[in-house]
Amino acid sequence: MTPYKKCPIYETEHFLLRQVRMEDAEDLLASFYSDVSDWMFFANGDRRIFSSPHPTLEEMKKLICSWLDEYRTKVYIRLCDRQGNRQGNRHDRAV
Repeated sequence: MTPYKKCPIYETEHFLLRQVRMEDAEDLLASFYSDVSDWMFFANGDRRIFSSPHPTLEEMKKLICSWLDEYRTKVYIRLCDRQGNRQGNRHDRAV
């Protein structure tokens, strides 16, 4: 079975992995991508992922859009780790 027909969802008591969605942009930006100044891939040669070490919501949405395009072309799948408990606390990050 190929994950490109339907992206699988993996869930345990401690995490939920699923394909990233556009509506994850704000949570990802706030929790994981708010400061990328220490990241080695902040700039990849002449190609920048973000315009500054503190990405904007628009840049985050553009990045998610590129991830979804890569999924549609069967290059890779970007998963979102939705950790949390039953009270609704969660930690979001792309993996």
